[in-house]
Amino acid sequence: MESTADIVQRLAETFVSYEEKKQLVSKLRQMASEQKGVLYIADLTKLFHTFELLLQLDPPSSTLPDLSLQLLELLNALTTSSDPETEIFLTKFLPALIARLGTESPALRKSIVGYITRYLSKTANYEAAFAAANRYGLEDSDWKVRVGTLEAVETWWKGAGPRIEGAEARKLVQNVIIRMKDGSEVVHKQAQNVLVSMTRALPEVMYKLTEKLPASLVSAYADLMVQEHIEQFKFHTPTKGITDSPLDEDVKQAYAWNGKSAAETAEWPEMDGLVFGVVPDYVIKELGPTANWKERAGAIDDLKEIVNSPGNVEKLEMYFSSFFKFIVRLLNDTNYKVTVTTLQIISIISPKTLNSKSARGQEERPQLQDQPPHTGPRPG
Repeated sequence: MESTADIVQRLAETFVSYEEKKQLVSKLRQMASEQKGVLYIADLTKLFHTFELLLQLDPPSSTLPDLSLQLLELLNALTTSSDPETEIFLTKFLPALIARLGTESPALRKSIVGYITRYLSKTANYEAAFAAANRYGLEDSDWKVRVGTLEAVETWWKGAGPRIEGAEARKLVQNVIIRMKDGSEVVHKQAQNVLVSMTRALPEVMYKLTEKLPASLVSAYADLMVQEHIEQFKFHTPTKGITDSPLDEDVKQAYAWNGKSAAETAEWPEMDGLVFGVVPDYVIKELGPTANWKERAGAIDDLKEIVNSPGNVEKLEMYFSSFFKFIVRLLNDTNYKVTVTTLQIISIISPKTLNSKSARGQEERPQLQDQPPHTGPRPG
């Protein structure tokens, strides 16, 4: 009777036919099942070095990738092992499997996603799966691989629950957001659908993982959340650290804004029908909490455009203290789009105001320099 080592060795031989290799894999799967999934690591090592070549015997265009399907059944048998060493070694197979998600065979795609899902449910090694998805799936040159990986990520994400964390998870979210700008319309649409699904499934995890991404990506993501009416995606501005910092008392109170409209909380300076010298009254009103989310999202974009217009930051200088108190209050908004765009507006006005040589600008300078490093909204 052939040993597992003999079978793995024959699988590596180039003269062995496709049909015979199918039979050998089937036999190996049966032996693995009878031994409760345990194979010697030496055998697994040899199988690993042959595995990718065996997968390639079924071209991506194949609609009946029998050998590949047999290999997945073998891995499923191995995954039932209670041997930690075997479980760790099986991580090595993830990149080759993810690279095959571009196959035109629905059965093989389903089998790959199903196997990795079972592997994750047993090992909880999400970092390894996300790392493989980042390097060998979402960044692949073949759009079909990128789409297949996005579909797989959606499945794994839902099964992971709140355990998701770490650098690879953050990079995964970043890569999925980047795919919204993919040159392939199919990938672009799939990325949007996956992000919506990920956010609805685990909103608090998404808060945490998007917190430190580049502003351009966060803004694109926020736009999608607003577009999809995902209103439960909210931030909470912390008061800890702010009240202990050497800020002006009025600014401290602004962080603890009680949610009333601008007209109820302060009399903002107005000149020639423009609040703060440059902002139309309707923008102020539509940024109040009594306005609906769509009005607030539109108004904050208008405010950003106004602040970004040439010469307007200079006009704001004489009203800077009041304007800053007003803008800080918007960081408490429950609409993610508003909070993100507010941070962008602050980033626009801060350098110009800090560099101003006017007496007014120098007077207000300490308020910004004394800000805590993370004044933006954070997940609760």
